[in-house]
Amino acid sequence: MALEKYNECLKKIHSADLISLLAIILNKCTCHLFLNQFDDIISLCVRGLNLITNHRHKVIQYTDKNEKKETEKKVLDFEMRFLVRRGNAYLKTGQLYHAKSDLESAYKLDPKNAQIKKDMDAVLEAIK
Repeated sequence: MALEKYNECLKKIHSADLISLLAIILNKCTCHLFLNQFDDIISLCVRGLNLITNHRHKVIQYTDKNEKKETEKKVLDFEMRFLVRRGNAYLKTGQLYHAKSDLESAYKLDPKNAQIKKDMDAVLEAIK
C-alpha cells in the first residue's frame, strides 16, 4: 500500500531535507483523500504547516542566497497546497469556517489559481 511506503520514507529521510519531507506528507494526504480519511488529511496538513513555520523561524540557515530563494519558492507552494488540502478536508467534515479561512489564506498566496477560487465558492455556498 502506498501509505506504508510513504511511512517508510518518513522514517528514513533526514529532517533537514524539508522539501522531501513536505512532498512525502503531501503525497500521504493524497492517499488519505482517495480513502476519504479527511481527519487524517487535516492532521497531516497541520504537520506540514508546522514544519514550514519552524523552517521560517530558524535563526541561521547555511545556504547560499540562490538556493534559499528557490527553497522559499517551493515552501510557499507547499504551504498553499497544504492549506487547500486542509480547507477541502474541513469542507468535507462540515467545518465550514475553518475551510473558508484556509482557502482564503491559500488564495492570498496564489490569487491567480482558479481552482482555489472555485473551492472558495463551494465553501461560501455551503455556508449560506
